[in-house]
Parts: sequence; structure tokens; C-alpha cells
Amino acid sequence: MNDLEQKILIAIVSLIVGGFIGYYTRRLNLRYQEFLRASKEFRDAFAPALVELDPVHDVKEGYTIDTFSFNIVIKYFDSQKLAVQVFSDYLSSRKKRKLNDAWQEYAYPHHKQFPSEFDEVGFDYRTSNPAEEPEIRNKIRNRIKRIISFGKY
Repeated sequence: MNDLEQKILIAIVSLIVGGFIGYYTRRLNLRYQEFLRASKEFRDAFAPALVELDPVHDVKEGYTIDTFSFNIVIKYFDSQKLAVQVFSDYLSSRKKRKLNDAWQEYAYPHHKQFPSEFDEVGFDYRTSNPAEEPEIRNKIRNRIKRIISFGKY
């Protein structure tokens, strides 16, 4: 094998290896971009509830039936549940379990203690005492923030 044939062989092998590296890098980049898009949609499903539960509203003189935290949780629950189900497909099995745990704590916090009795959405957030609302709202905000921490920016 002469010098020219070696250079041609090296060029062909380099081209093949470079092509595989480029292809693999492109696939990783597309996958990461898809994850970021899904992550944004996931976070956006929780944004309206966070806006309505903003701490600025915690100092209100009185709450109406629509501004009680329980009703806010119920209003956005279906879209949030769907967002969690769709987004969990983008996570590893370990992170999927942690997201599911965070979701269970938010949606059905007493499910492990009383599996059949407290399956009602938002049972933990129901109150008729407006003085308890700021504490409940803070609890909800913290649980939502834990859930959306799985969606990267």
C-alpha cells in the first residue's frame, strides 16, 4: 500500500467516523430541543394556578368562592394532570417516580394513609376559614414548585 492509498483510506475512515459523530450529535441536540419544548409546555400548565395563588392575594380582606385555593386547584387540575402524564415520558424512570411522588403529594396528599377515603382532588386544601387560606396557598405553591422543578428552563 503506497502513501496515496493510505491517505485515501485515512480520509474515508475519517469521513465515516465524522459522519457518525455528526449524526449522533444532531440526534442528541434534537432530543434535547424536544425535551425543552415539552418542559416549557409542562411548566405553562401550572403557571395560571401560580398566578392566581400569588402571595399578593394572600392578604385580601375576604375571599370569594372563586378565590378559595381549593377552587383554584380544581379549576386547573385536569390540564395539570395531563401535563404531568405527557411530560413524564421525557424523564428517566427514577425522575418519573419522583415526579409521580410530587404529583401525589399535590393532588392526593393523604393517599398513602387513607387510600380509599381521600381520593378527592384537593381534599387537603378545603377550608371554610379565610384565615387559613394564606397557609394553604403557601402549601400549594410549594407543592407546585416541587412539581415544576422537573421541567428545566
